Amino acid sequence: DMLWGLTQPASDEINTMLLAERQLTECYVDIVRTLLEKQHVSNGAIAAVGCHGQTIRHQRLGKAMYTLQLGDIHWLSVNLGIPCIGDFRRADIALGGEGAPLSPGFHEKCFRSLQEDLAVVNLGGIANVTLLPKDTHEPVRGFDTGPANGLMDSWAQRCWQQRFDKDGTKALEGKVHEELLQTCLDDPYFAMAPPKSTGRDSFHLGWLSKRYDLTSLSDVDVQATLLDLTARSVTEAILANQPGTQRVILCGGGAFNLALVDAIAGYLPGVDVETSEVHGIAPQWVEACGFAWLAYRRLMRLQGNLPAVTGARKGAILGTLCVQ
Repeated sequence: DMLWGLTQPASDEINTMLLAERQLTECYVDIVRTLLEKQHVSNGAIAAVGCHGQTIRHQRLGKAMYTLQLGDIHWLSVNLGIPCIGDFRRADIALGGEGAPLSPGFHEKCFRSLQEDLAVVNLGGIANVTLLPKDTHEPVRGFDTGPANGLMDSWAQRCWQQRFDKDGTKALEGKVHEELLQTCLDDPYFAMAPPKSTGRDSFHLGWLSKRYDLTSLSDVDVQATLLDLTARSVTEAILANQPGTQRVILCGGGAFNLALVDAIAGYLPGVDVETSEVHGIAPQWVEACGFAWLAYRRLMRLQGNLPAVTGARKGAILGTLCVQ
């Protein structure tokens, strides 16, 4: 609840933020320790832990882009006894970039094909798409398309006290409200040309309620509309920017929402839609693997960003290294 609350302005933000960051970092410590114990790996065998942290703000104020992720890599490194790397986004922003998305480089390494144009879609709180043309002379492109699970999860929590709508069951009970859907799609973000990025501090239930009187609709109809908003915005972005796409690879938590997967496939007739599991990486691991890859590149002092994706003036080594 603290993390959700920090995506919007409120009183006593600094104390709340620091408390949330400490609690979150302690969770990271426990998770890493548990993973190493289960895999029977010693701390000394780990070169570094890549910690992206939890984004609580990511937006543009006038011409200035700013981003903020919670996760104290100093606390993490001290308590694990392992070097830690975090703060991956701000070097790109300092070079005039969006600082996001940063996963397209990893997607290229894992999924690019010489036989067909691919799109990789990460369905987290926000959706981002990576466009991988089969012609290697063409650049990899990527951008945030808008909301993915964030709005649906918030609505499920408000209406049914559920963390998420498992398999899209509640959405399937409702019907898409076309007026609400179109009102949402009229948000200027969807019409913006890439490079572009966004966050939950832009797409949240306050944003939704300002656009339409939700009290006139049933809860399940709103959920059905939010699911369709994700499917429509993702697929329209793919078709507009890489119309020859032949295969779409889904990852992130939304890849487990069967109704959402079916909706995306329904808007892409003739396109193969599958999860990253088919390619050897479980959907819930792709993002984590991507930041482990970025941490490796930081250690090797290799470029981590793709300027064609983020809009940065040049490539950059991403991340801050903390060694205790």
